[in-house]
Amino acid sequence: MAEGAELIFYYGPMGAGKSTFALQTQFNQQQQGRVGMLVTKQDRSGGALVTSRIGLEAEANLLDDEIDLYSLVSERHEECGLDFVICDEAQ
Repeated sequence: MAEGAELIFYYGPMGAGKSTFALQTQFNQQQQGRVGMLVTKQDRSGGALVTSRIGLEAEANLLDDEIDLYSLVSERHEECGLDFVICDEAQ
C-alpha cells in the first residue's frame, strides 16, 4: 500500500447492506471531489456492476482470476490519480 494508505474491511451476512454501503461511500467520496475506482469480483447482476437490493447500482471494473488487481490500480492511479478504491464481493 502507498504511504498513508488505509485498508478498511467491512463484512457481514447476505442482506446486511454491504453493497449499499459501498455505493454510498463511493457517492460521498465523489461528492467531495475525490477520484475513485469501484471493483467487484461477482455481483448478483452478473455483469460489471455493483448493485444493491434496494435498487442502487454503479458501473464497476469486473475482476476475475486472471486480472492483477495491483497492476490495475497502479495503472489507473497513473492515469488519473486515484484517491480511493472500493471492492465489493472479494471472494
